[in-house]
Amino acid sequence: MSNKTNSKKSSTSNPKLSPSLKPGIGPVNDGALGSTLVEDTKRIAKADDRPKPEKVAIHSTKNVSWDGVGNVSKGYNIVTQAQADKWLTRSHIRMATPQEVAQEFGK
Repeated sequence: MSNKTNSKKSSTSNPKLSPSLKPGIGPVNDGALGSTLVEDTKRIAKADDRPKPEKVAIHSTKNVSWDGVGNVSKGYNIVTQAQADKWLTRSHIRMATPQEVAQEFGK
């Protein structure tokens, strides 16, 4: 008897995986659940195509809360254009220019 070793690679080595397949649990040949290749169910994040509301800066001389509109603090506040339109009806609110906002926050 000779003691030759089998130099062939095992036929059970992992096949090349396609990008859409990954190892997982799924039905095997006899219908039982076992280790097999399954479709990758990783969800791809979609780009948000909704338009973002335009933001503007307003300045308030008071802390105020308004139901249905929101809250403003004393000083500069960043709000949507729709909110700004409502806030500007109040006497203590005014539009703030980009230059004064940049000066206030040190930019």
